[in-house]
Amino acid sequence: ATVQEPIQYGHIMSETLIPPSRGLGSSSTAIVGGLLLANALVNHPLSKEELLVIANRMEGHPDNVAPAIFGNLCCATGLKTKVLNTVISVPSELHFAVVVPEVMVSTEYARSVLPNHVPFKEAVQNVSHASLFVTSLITHQLSNLSVALDDNLHVPYRKTLIPHCDVAFEAAKAAGAYGATISGSGSTLIAYVDKAHVQAVADAMGAVFTSNGIENRTYCLEADSKGASII
Repeated sequence: ATVQEPIQYGHIMSETLIPPSRGLGSSSTAIVGGLLLANALVNHPLSKEELLVIANRMEGHPDNVAPAIFGNLCCATGLKTKVLNTVISVPSELHFAVVVPEVMVSTEYARSVLPNHVPFKEAVQNVSHASLFVTSLITHQLSNLSVALDDNLHVPYRKTLIPHCDVAFEAAKAAGAYGATISGSGSTLIAYVDKAHVQAVADAMGAVFTSNGIENRTYCLEADSKGASII
């Protein structure tokens, strides 16, 4: 007979500042946090690139797990056995005003409202805007974001799930934002803004929901440049 080693049990206490089910990537950070913890327990045999492959397999797509691991702006696509990922530094002068209304939008339901087909012209425009977005960050031409943030693929459909979404977008621009969009699948809205106006923009977006009887939280954020780490 063989003697089996006793199973070791432990407890994990998690404290997160990321509101769940609001389009801010909380599930991805949970996955990445678990992977970093497991990697640390076995003396870090896996690189961040290798962890990204596992995280992508667990999450199903790399758009949230890649920046959670590496920080900054990541442009990633998942292949069968690897993930192609590039990292772009977010300009230090760019800040983010975020409003999180107490409106639940599940990722699955947010995906269900998307159309199966979009007009070719709108798809081409989205490619153009995505390219403009990335190159504008690289060249620090942030005023271009007023156009680059316009989206045809998901915002027109998902904003119907978020009351007063367009009004909040307009309030953000009026308060000084370059532009605003839906964060992930919602219901969080995120505005791109300079440091001088970030608090005013956050307050303006929050006021739209408050005046309509919807509880909300606002945040003034900066991009993380380091990514996930063990401290």
